[in-house]
Amino acid sequence: MTRVQLCCIAMAIAGLILSGCSSTALIGSWRNPEYTGQINKVYIVGVSKQETQRRIFEDAFGEQLLQYGVQAIPSYRDIPESEKVDREIIDAKVRANGADAVLLTRILDERIEKVVQPGRISGYRSAGYGYGGYDPPPYYRRYDSYYARRYEMTYEPATVSKFKVITFESNLYSAATGELIWSAQLETVMEGRMQKMVQDFIRTVTRDLSSQGLI
Repeated sequence: MTRVQLCCIAMAIAGLILSGCSSTALIGSWRNPEYTGQINKVYIVGVSKQETQRRIFEDAFGEQLLQYGVQAIPSYRDIPESEKVDREIIDAKVRANGADAVLLTRILDERIEKVVQPGRISGYRSAGYGYGGYDPPPYYRRYDSYYARRYEMTYEPATVSKFKVITFESNLYSAATGELIWSAQLETVMEGRMQKMVQDFIRTVTRDLSSQGLI
């Protein structure tokens, strides 16, 4: 990855943190140009050690896909533990459910990002002197001239906020051939309610799948 790409990713994550809107940024996606089919039924696999979060994720994904007319089958109903699953088990469950595609999502990386808001000094002159900036020239040498030109200052110290950022990878495979149809990497800022973060992530994924003409 080039330095320019890294800078763009860092700016995108900083924008997410500071804006407080969607918690997920699409870093990049790829679509198989040879695939010409349409996805109608997807088997959803969220690879996670936390089964509760996996169930929330897969159910929410299914609800979102239904808005695009795509039926989704959460894998937790067939596969109790996603960490111990292998390809043969997934293939068997996909065939049993009649899905035409498999969507797998897993965590690639976790890191801590710092956002620094610099401190600042704001001030105004006391009554009769009007507004002005902070300026400490020669009248500081005598208390009487200093008092006559006194300022009331407010200092706001710098603040440092830390956020956990997780890199996810989502891959869509053809159930018939096992070939990769679509792949994307996404960055999610882990802040606030889990349900909202999941919804933001899923909306970002489904919008890209729709824009690629896959759903």
